[in-house]
Amino acid sequence: MLYSRQFNSNWQPSTKSRDVKDGQTDSLSREPEMIRAFRDTWKDGIHSYLSYFRDRLFIARELLHSRGSIFVQIGDENVHLVRCLLDEVFGNDCLVTEIAFLKTTSATSRYVGSVIDYILWYAKDFERLKYHTLFKAKAAGADGAEHYSGLVFPDGVRRAATMLERSGIEALADGATLFTADQLQSAGMGREKGEGAASWFPVTFEGRTYRPTAQTRWKTNETGMARLIQAGRVIGQKTTLRYLRKISDFPAYELHNYWTDVGGATDKRYVVETAPRVLERCLLMTTDPGDLVLDPTCGSGTTAYIAEQWGRRWITIDTSRVALALARQRLMAARYPFYLLKDSAEGARKEGQFTIKPPRNGPFGSSIRQGFVCERVSRVQLGSIARNGDRNHLGKMGRDTRSTARSVERRAGTGLGGMGDAARGRTELARRSA
Repeated sequence: MLYSRQFNSNWQPSTKSRDVKDGQTDSLSREPEMIRAFRDTWKDGIHSYLSYFRDRLFIARELLHSRGSIFVQIGDENVHLVRCLLDEVFGNDCLVTEIAFLKTTSATSRYVGSVIDYILWYAKDFERLKYHTLFKAKAAGADGAEHYSGLVFPDGVRRAATMLERSGIEALADGATLFTADQLQSAGMGREKGEGAASWFPVTFEGRTYRPTAQTRWKTNETGMARLIQAGRVIGQKTTLRYLRKISDFPAYELHNYWTDVGGATDKRYVVETAPRVLERCLLMTTDPGDLVLDPTCGSGTTAYIAEQWGRRWITIDTSRVALALARQRLMAARYPFYLLKDSAEGARKEGQFTIKPPRNGPFGSSIRQGFVCERVSRVQLGSIARNGDRNHLGKMGRDTRSTARSVERRAGTGLGGMGDAARGRTELARRSA
């Protein structure tokens, strides 16, 4: 749902031009329904605008599934007012988050230029909200890899990485990988700490003895610590030990509520158009294939376009015939990549290759609800190494399969859709499994 209080954000009179200017006759709409909508929305300025918006929010709440979400994109001019309306309609306890995203890299203004828009995300029922965690790839020189400043070689030798190596400009030596020195002590609440407590013991490493502080404890027991040392995952510093975390342990990080990589829509068809990547993420976080998506502010039809791409059913509405004509043309001309359905013989074979398990024999019904076959990414954690007594086995597998549950399930596509360049299924790491 996209709302703006600017005249030129709502009343594009022609499919041929996005140049809409307030007060000029060339920018006036000739559609009777548009004139009525404009009058109703602007009769009393901001007051009628907010009344108009509130009525539609009440209707949207009634239409939402109990596990559903509503997203409202709004600029900084009215974000505080619209958030108050959403609190009134949905309740402030149903606010999931306020997402800020970078829509352009520069903007002209009398004072400080505005380069971000906001997405207000509310749930119908916060406790029952359908939610899938999204991830982004973690690689040298990219977001999520800022703290990986060391380089470790297969023989265990470590050194500081150069700026070119950290930025990904210079290729790493064979077998070398970036690492960061992570916490090996825990200050978590609810467990005893200090001498005599569980996981509080001296550790002798490289000729020195280390102990946790009186307010912390080690993150593993004595057996686990010995396995970490054997695996070359412990770094001795002046006063404490730290855990050697490789960038390849889990080449992903969770998406947060500040998006700097989405930008604005390119090659706009309508005066107000959201970048497809933004809507992609919203849909993938909160829906499954086959779910129904409603956009009561159609514009150029980006929501319907993305929903079709990812196998969601959709309804889109607009007062303007111009917006509907643009959306219809866009949807009729759309082309999407093809993906393997899990609920198919070919998809089952590919799924078996990824999971290293015998493929399912069927029957198959090509159900969209079961989603896509997507690639997996492994996740190596401190606990998985500490629990694994066979170092050679750990080296061969490179993961603890019990710890990969959050990263391997990627079901947000269908055999009818494709993948954009933003969110990838339940994570942004899933790639085409052709």
